[in-house]
Amino acid sequence: MSFQTPHAKFPTQYNRLSQQQLGFLLFLSLYRWITGEWQSCTVTCGGGVERRRIYCVREHDDDDDDDDDDSSFEDAVSDDLCSDVKPASSRPCSQQSCPAWFTGAWSPVSYTHYRLV
Repeated sequence: MSFQTPHAKFPTQYNRLSQQQLGFLLFLSLYRWITGEWQSCTVTCGGGVERRRIYCVREHDDDDDDDDDDSSFEDAVSDDLCSDVKPASSRPCSQQSCPAWFTGAWSPVSYTHYRLV
């Protein structure tokens, strides 16, 4: 006897799982990472860092919605509840060298003499 999943989002290969296994999979599927937008680089040249916020969220089905879309809302939860690898919250940026002034050796001063008439 196989357990028939009541959750339409699970493919049919999960029908052979026990209720406990299916409940655990359903539990894991409720938590996922949400990433914020990358912020501006900390510098314009010479190697900086861009940062973004990362949240572990719990997704809820919105049963009160009469639309046929998969509407949901999310609650931020502890990072420990998300089972996937946490996405990067920083990355390098503006790695090109900065412009710089270079000085050479001093040269002798030359004078031009003018005679006013």
